[in-house]
Amino acid sequence: MMQQISEICKYILCKDRVSIPNTQKVYTILDYYLCASSNVVFMITCTRCSTGGIYIGFLKIGETLLQSNHSLQHMQVLILKGNFKTERERTIYELKCIELFNTLKQGLNLGSGFMSHCVT
Repeated sequence: MMQQISEICKYILCKDRVSIPNTQKVYTILDYYLCASSNVVFMITCTRCSTGGIYIGFLKIGETLLQSNHSLQHMQVLILKGNFKTERERTIYELKCIELFNTLKQGLNLGSGFMSHCVT
């Protein structure tokens, strides 16, 4: 399992800004997070999904990626924010990001499971 987690680290992007799809807007990341960071809201982009493939979530990165039916080579992970003091604070932030990036209508935050509506 530890070897699999270290493989995921290769796909975490180190960026301080990301474009918001279908807008002229940019989201700014105000802090720096590591692979081992916990209690984070992250964005996973599936480069294999023809739908654009953005998923916003707050589960531990390693657990989430290892449960998907996708290859790690098709994933780009970007931690948007972390170090939340409470689960409620983190959940509110996740919902704001889902709305901001429009991942319910145009992304992969659909259905009951991770990447459940990816079309390849």
